[in-house]
Amino acid sequence: MRDIVGPTLFLVRHAKSSWADAGLTDHDRRLNARGERDAPRMASRLADRPTAPELIVSSSALRARATAEHLVDALPGAELRIDPRIYAADSRRLLEIVHGLEDRFGSVALVGHNPE
Repeated sequence: MRDIVGPTLFLVRHAKSSWADAGLTDHDRRLNARGERDAPRMASRLADRPTAPELIVSSSALRARATAEHLVDALPGAELRIDPRIYAADSRRLLEIVHGLEDRFGSVALVGHNPE
């Protein structure tokens, strides 16, 4: 049997976010202290993989963007894109986003939310 090798897709949930400021919209919630501590660890683990993401596509929500920025910091040369369509997207929309990406990327990470 032949091995089939193709692009790699990583689905990344944002790091732990803060509920401290009740006046913020859901979209504008930040990472909490635990999220700020754990996001670089998660990024380091991805960086250690042989197929580390070359492109990171993040939701426009602040907590997802902050998580994605930690990924970019750990992945020299990785490109970051912010795509507001990821916020509150269903699986069909996420697949549309992935299928719309250029073929030049061998590995991509989508950074989003639950339940997406």
